[in-house]
Amino acid sequence: MENSHVVSAVLRPFNEAKRFVGRKFLIWGIGNLLRKFLHVEDMDCACLYTMALPRHKYSEITVTQLSHI
Repeated sequence: MENSHVVSAVLRPFNEAKRFVGRKFLIWGIGNLLRKFLHVEDMDCACLYTMALPRHKYSEITVTQLSHI
């Protein structure tokens, strides 16, 4: 739990509470923090798509536009 990532750190208490009926747990925070998650397969597709572009196509695209492909 000390080295876990956000998703597993949030889901683990739910799983433990389900196994031990009646166990309570506390989730800290006010719920305003936003996190962005990227699935590895989506990143893979984006990399392959970008690498397959002809040089003249991506040389005309700005860095900001390229980061949103």
